[in-house]
Amino acid sequence: MARVKFTRIDPNDITRPFKAFNFTVTDPLVGLAKAGAFALARNIKPDSKPQKQILINPFNSDTADKQSLLNTPVYDSIIFGELNGTNIYKDINGTEFSFKPLQIDLAIITISQTKNIVTTAIQGKNGTIKEFIADGDYQISISGIIWINDNIYPEDDVQTLINILKIPQSIKIFSNFVNMFGISEIVITDYSLPQQEGLRNQQAFTINAISDAPINLEVIE
Repeated sequence: MARVKFTRIDPNDITRPFKAFNFTVTDPLVGLAKAGAFALARNIKPDSKPQKQILINPFNSDTADKQSLLNTPVYDSIIFGELNGTNIYKDINGTEFSFKPLQIDLAIITISQTKNIVTTAIQGKNGTIKEFIADGDYQISISGIIWINDNIYPEDDVQTLINILKIPQSIKIFSNFVNMFGISEIVITDYSLPQQEGLRNQQAFTINAISDAPINLEVIE
């Protein structure tokens, strides 16, 4: 039987351990795994010594941008439209409209991409010859919730989202995760906004889109 003292290091001061607690290990692997320290079990052997002290190296932690309405840390948000500036678009009739930017904290984003490759079969040879043409568009899936801390429907934000979803052109998008791929504009291909039974103060949504890159055309006379 081994008695282990678990000590955590203060990340701000590595000379100051804190939050120490003791537990008894009867089975080295199972006991430590239950204590959340399975990786330490390899270096601990059962013995009759009263205590062993284990120091865990300090770890780094991201700083949250803010707290959500659910009081959880928000590390990234998704923003549709320009935060500073006017968001103007034209409908299919050429009429100009504007919309205010919409920031959503409760969203999960999935990004995928297919490469444009031409394959050619060669007689007498197994497999094919691959010719890389270019990278395809990014496919972007956004699943999120518009939520307010009250028992009323978030009508204003939902209406803003609906207006954005109807825009017949590319839309500016800001997100640390999305921008890592070099994506700054998207074209929405389809979306859904399901009602949820028993939940009045939130609206779930799913948006599917593809990346878009602005192209400047030069007219040569």
